[in-house]
Amino acid sequence: NNPVAVVTVPGPVPTGTTIVTTIPPTTAGGTPTVITTVVPPAGGPVNVPLPHTQGTFTPSIVVTTPSGNSTAPVTATTTVDTTPPTVSIDAISTDDIINSTEHQATLDIKGTVTGVEDGQHITVSLNNHNYDVVVKGGTWSTTVPSTDVTALATGKTDVTATVTDVAGNTNSTTQSIT
Repeated sequence: NNPVAVVTVPGPVPTGTTIVTTIPPTTAGGTPTVITTVVPPAGGPVNVPLPHTQGTFTPSIVVTTPSGNSTAPVTATTTVDTTPPTVSIDAISTDDIINSTEHQATLDIKGTVTGVEDGQHITVSLNNHNYDVVVKGGTWSTTVPSTDVTALATGKTDVTATVTDVAGNTNSTTQSIT
């Protein structure tokens, strides 16, 4: 994911109108980053690319027409999150082995996440079926219907949990059951 700031410029605007985004340096004595983006003549929302650097910064944005008319600088504190979340799957059926009795019943699959906001969705994949789970309090849980458990073949089968945080960072983990 490349972070962007969306700047809406009311149109129409003269051809050659630009948005100049100045991002302060991240270290003392460093050089600010200056990004110039051309505004389409119709105006509207413009995606201004931001550095792909983890952290919080306050860019200054100025819109300038070709004749030199400029807006006053507008600033907004922006946080770029490039850290992927973590997701784990707890032991399934206490030992990751589905015995003959469990093979006829529903199967609870649960786990934990870090760096994921409540309400985000996890996709749990098992035997070509996907189960949608919602994160709450750093945990998640789903119940696989007995018809899907009965359909599991004998031998090793992988369970995968995939999560994406609100910043768009994705991570997954896989655990085998037999």
